[in-house]
Amino acid sequence: MRLKYVCIRYDPHRIPLNILALETATNACSVAVWRSGKIAAQLTLRRARAHDARLVPMIGDALRYAGIAAADLAAVAVSSGPGSYTGLRIGTATAKGLAEATGAQLVSVPGPEAWAHLALPLAAPDDCIVAAFDARRNEAYAAAFRVTSGSTLEVLRETSVIQVEEAAECLGNTGKGRLYIVGDGQTKLYAQLAQQYGSNGHATEMLAPDDECIAPPAVAVARLSAARLERGEVEDIASFEPHYLKEFAAAVPQKTAFQKLAI
Repeated sequence: MRLKYVCIRYDPHRIPLNILALETATNACSVAVWRSGKIAAQLTLRRARAHDARLVPMIGDALRYAGIAAADLAAVAVSSGPGSYTGLRIGTATAKGLAEATGAQLVSVPGPEAWAHLALPLAAPDDCIVAAFDARRNEAYAAAFRVTSGSTLEVLRETSVIQVEEAAECLGNTGKGRLYIVGDGQTKLYAQLAQQYGSNGHATEMLAPDDECIAPPAVAVARLSAARLERGEVEDIASFEPHYLKEFAAAVPQKTAFQKLAI
């Protein structure tokens, strides 16, 4: 699914560049506020199934810490996925509702790109960064990037759903230097990728979501969304949907509620 942008040129002289950024595609519920070219506040809660109850209070706290009213936001940015179906729905619905209510623009940032940027300060040219997210069962959402000489990211493999046993074949020959793996699906892929990179004489390093060496995910969403907003890459609020990659499959209970109550 291709993301469609509505190109509206941002005027920094008319609207202060205040951005609220949300990342809810994993167990980490992350909020950041971008103000005047830097992060003014950030909050991250790493707790499964807490997004629904905690996201809105976290937004209120982050805006208050940053000294910004919701009405002063130029944009609301959100990770477009892929990742947790429920997390993406909660983040997207919240971002769209807030943008609609305040008149702010809606900006989306691909999740793998945001997570890969978290490792960028640690990487050297020709290093590879793989962003991986749990896709349940024996699968992962994954994308691969090469660090350029200008400290930017070159896409080596677009985001796709891969089988864990195929990780080395799909992602193992994508870089010439050290390999960094980020995202909540990293443990699924580490063994195969480390073996492949080790055989090529390169080191592999996992960066856990709570690793103190990297910033919280909403920080990367905020930074990337600022550039997108200045380029006029904003979403249509009414039609925007996250990039799920897989259809949602609800678990079918073995017994109904009435059957469980039966004596």
